[in-house]
Amino acid sequence: MANKDSIIKNLDEMKIMSSKNTVIYSALTDSYDNILDPKTLPKNTDYILFTDDPTRINSKIWKTKKINFSYRDPRRLAKIFKILPHYFFPNYKYSIWVDSNIEIINDLNDLIKISFENNDEFIAFFHHPDRSCIYDEAKNIINLGYSRKKIVLDQINHYKKLNYPKNNGLIAGRFIIRKHNNKKCIELMKKWWEEIDNYSIRDQLSFNFSCWKKDMNYSTIDLNHFNNSYFAIHPHKKLKFYNQKGYYKISFNTIKASLYHYITKNRLYLKYLRKYYLYLKSILKM
Repeated sequence: MANKDSIIKNLDEMKIMSSKNTVIYSALTDSYDNILDPKTLPKNTDYILFTDDPTRINSKIWKTKKINFSYRDPRRLAKIFKILPHYFFPNYKYSIWVDSNIEIINDLNDLIKISFENNDEFIAFFHHPDRSCIYDEAKNIINLGYSRKKIVLDQINHYKKLNYPKNNGLIAGRFIIRKHNNKKCIELMKKWWEEIDNYSIRDQLSFNFSCWKKDMNYSTIDLNHFNNSYFAIHPHKKLKFYNQKGYYKISFNTIKASLYHYITKNRLYLKYLRKYYLYLKSILKM
């Protein structure tokens, strides 16, 4: 298992060189999801998937890059690739991160224009659909068992001691557009990764704090997070939460909340209702 000191060397060895303008990418570890092929192939754009097991990926569109090291737990390993794209994509101007349960429907390059055409920002997110405060997000994480209670409380209490304000915004973290080689973006991403690595793996809990701490801003994508023409969100194949001893099963409240989340928020819920049923069956067998 790689330690913090050896991670940078591992990351430097995984650079992907390209003359294209945009990279759309994701990371998949421990067979957490089944990656979904995009329905569009825009010009001047690559699709890259980082994975610890390329043999399990059945896609003619996603180019796989094998993850050649491990770190703490599989989900945190995937977060390294999510948060630190400047290590991997030195030649691309833009990167678009999508969680591995997102199905791309239309050209995501349109969202780059929407995000940056009237501002000087270097990173863009959707607003969180339900909350606008990391303190409320922390309560939700604890109630649903998404992260260990002690870690979340330690994190939030630390932010309170630093006088981080309430209702200071909350991102939806599954979709990120970045000018990832921008110096300010790199600085912010390093801070964000520091918070994720030291506290809860739930990255939505620490991004707005990281922005505040670095006195930086971000652009927001003014579209419905769940109901838009660019992508659809599917249930995760697995729900695993890791601790120092491995992973443990989630609570019934987490299962119930996840089903409610996907069925009520996603415009395609009728089409995928059978998938939700199979999703529940697979969780109960965990």
